[in-house]
Formats: sequence, structure tokens, C-alpha cells
Amino acid sequence: MTELHIAEDSIPRLDGKVAIVTGGCAGIGLATTKILTSKGATVIMADLAPPAETVESATWVKTDVSSWDSLKATFKAAGRVDIIVANAGILGDPNWLDDRLDEIGELVKPSMSVIDVNIAGVAMCVKLAVSYMRKQGSGGSIVLVASGIVYEPGAKVPLYAASKFAVTGMLRGLRQSLINEDITINAVAPGVTSTQLVNSVKPAFAAKNEPMDTPHDVGLAIVYSAVAREQSRIPIPGTSPEDAVNKRSGRWNGRMIHTLKGMFTETEESFLALKDMWVGEKAFQEMKTQELIFHGPVTPARL
Repeated sequence: MTELHIAEDSIPRLDGKVAIVTGGCAGIGLATTKILTSKGATVIMADLAPPAETVESATWVKTDVSSWDSLKATFKAAGRVDIIVANAGILGDPNWLDDRLDEIGELVKPSMSVIDVNIAGVAMCVKLAVSYMRKQGSGGSIVLVASGIVYEPGAKVPLYAASKFAVTGMLRGLRQSLINEDITINAVAPGVTSTQLVNSVKPAFAAKNEPMDTPHDVGLAIVYSAVAREQSRIPIPGTSPEDAVNKRSGRWNGRMIHTLKGMFTETEESFLALKDMWVGEKAFQEMKTQELIFHGPVTPARL
């Protein structure tokens, strides 16, 4: 576990950089947009509804992240992309498991919009971002927005929890390959954050005098993830944290920052360091062997 101090001065100038922020017109996305533009970046706010306020150096492009054509049009409007923040997400129906019957008593197919937005939408953003960054030849940064729910799954929103585990899986599945093309991928897992998404539980938090994360704090973690540098690498599959190949500084990559009440904690390094504890030492050694076979030989990542 690595506790971080993240503030405005943790983020360098981003003059000349172009960023796309999905869900960029409200909540965490809007806060992220404001931080990016304050540092000199130009931002495309990819969202279904326009922002409630004008943000200098930011342009709204109506975007449905569950639509490939809509996302393609947004990337074309941007022209280039140095930073992509896949932030757009929905909670979905908390009563998803309730039976709903049609007029002849047959079970009605439940809405799968959470999967369409939170998983397919993120995957399509990553696909487009990597394609653009490859063509530009200048690398780039991808930041996914997961959720603190991956540490303590919530029974009320099972599909939402599953979707954020999928986002975490995408981070872990891509962090070793993309860095070889100078493309970083990281994630932020916010605790309960004061946005429209959680309006229904705000009174309960207020009654207990329990603070929520602020969109600004989460936005700081997101932008930091796109620009920070690290002292050592996340372990490569088939290796252990002690392996010398990982002791290399470079761009922040393959990491997830948990945000909670203004606290920032990087969690992936400690999660991997405990691998032998959660599967057992013998199984851990066998896992390393299988990972090397499955993933192939270790390829040193670019700095």
C-alpha cells in the first residue's frame, strides 16, 4: 500500500495536449475537465447532455459511449488524443433481480445498459485511443474510472460491481503490453463521491455526518494518473515484486488509486505483493510458471 499526496502542484503543465473525457460534463468528469484545462490542455467533453457551465478550452461533443459510431465521431472531432479518461458510467437498476413479466406472464429480459456503458463503452474507448495514439506515434495516457466497490462489492448494484471488476481486469490485462508502445493505462477507484449518481444515498450520509469524496479530489487522482512518474514497475506476469526487471523508474503505469475522503492510496502494487498469501506459496510458484507460458517471455517495458 502506497499513500500518496496529490494536489494541484502535483500536476505539470499540459500545454498542447488534447484530452477526451467521457461523461465530462458533470460530476467527476467535469471536475477532471476543469483540472486538465487549468493546466493548459484542450478537452473534448464527451457526454450525452451539455455542461451546465462553460469551461474555457473545453468543447462539448454529444456522445453516446455505448455506440461505436458515436465514439468514432467524437475521436474524429478531437483530431488527436494524448489523454483519454473513460469516466462515463451508470449505476443501473438496483432492482435488477426482481421478476418483471410481460402480458403473457413470460419473464422480461432485464436491462443490460450497465454492461453497454460501463464495459463495452470503456472497451471501445480504449480501442479507439490506442489506434489514435499508435498513428500519432507519440504515445499517450489512458485512465479508466473503476470504483471503490471492487474492494467491497455492493449487494444493491451487482451489475455495476461486475462492470467495475471488468474495468479493473482491463487495467491488469493491458498494462504490460501498451507501455511498450509508450501508452500508459491506469485506473482510479473512487469511494462514494458526491455526484448525481448517488443522490438517493446523500441524505443517509448527511444524517450520519459521513463525508463523501468530492469530484475535485477524484479528478486530481485521474489527472495525476495520466502524468505521474513512478520509482518502480508493477511486476510482470510470471515474476515476483523482487525481480530486478521491475526496479525501473518511468511513467506511472498499470496502477490504481483508491480515493476516500481526500486520501489517495495506490493499491495494485500491494495487491500483487500479497499474491503468494492469497493463493498459497506452492500455487504461487505454479502460477508463475503458467503465466510465463501463457504470456510468453518477459519484454522489458519502455521508459
